[in-house]
Amino acid sequence: MSIFLLLRMYASSFFHRFGWAGLAIALGIHLSTAWLGLVRPHLDDLTLATMLAVNQLKPVGHVVVHFNESEIAALASSYAPSLECNSSMASEMLVRASQDPGSSVVINELLCVGQGATQYLMKLPQNYVATFGDLYTQMKERHNATLIDYRARGAQQPSINPPGATRIEGGELFYIASTRLKEISNGMV
Repeated sequence: MSIFLLLRMYASSFFHRFGWAGLAIALGIHLSTAWLGLVRPHLDDLTLATMLAVNQLKPVGHVVVHFNESEIAALASSYAPSLECNSSMASEMLVRASQDPGSSVVINELLCVGQGATQYLMKLPQNYVATFGDLYTQMKERHNATLIDYRARGAQQPSINPPGATRIEGGELFYIASTRLKEISNGMV
């Protein structure tokens, strides 16, 4: 397995040298085996075209596509819901920090993988059943981890901070911890 990267510095020169056919061949070869794909060319129109081509190839791995404009990212998500389309949140972070001082420090800490608490994802066994509240308490008491979100099987959007009585049946958890936790087994974290 490999990682497929189409980043700003390579996308434009690759496209200009080989055109759409070359881009399609490169995508087809790499996305058939890659477990992670990152797409971030310089221009949103090239990013959108690449994202549509990637979506048609039905990649086996997780593909993340970055757009400069949030409106185009939202449009792209509607055409390819299985791909993770995002855009810069710099403006939103400025607004949040002006309303709630220190917010930008917290957001940066959650996304930084270097040190301190970071956000992680854990896939749950399909037969795992609990409530959000019970799992929240277990994770905090046993691992000093904070459960922040649950995404049910087949759901596109996660449920951030759902009520404690929310029934969890398989799916995925997003949590904050100092290190990545091991998987859940036998109903225990």
